[in-house]
Amino acid sequence: MKQIIWSSDALLDETAREYYQNFKREELDDDAYKVSDEEWSDEVYNELGDERQNLNKDVNGVIIAFGDLGLWNGRKQGYQILGDNIAGILQSTQYDAEWDGDGYDIRGRMS
Repeated sequence: MKQIIWSSDALLDETAREYYQNFKREELDDDAYKVSDEEWSDEVYNELGDERQNLNKDVNGVIIAFGDLGLWNGRKQGYQILGDNIAGILQSTQYDAEWDGDGYDIRGRMS
């Protein structure tokens, strides 16, 4: 069974954004408070930092990532050695990313 570890789709989740906005309104005691796009983006990516802390565990062995890369000159296959810490998996330079696991493998999708 696939379980989402983290997804940037939360940026588009209006229900989660409204929940966060209502939470901040109560916290600040300000019914007119409106969460900005920048603040919401920061909050979503802070959750990614939290997941990295949760997965800050060393493993016996080496973690290797294999990928199918869409480059300007065609598709290429590649790999990267990520070290021996699970949190290293959740690194990306892409704005749109998602990681999920099935109990055996962790899969990342970036665009």
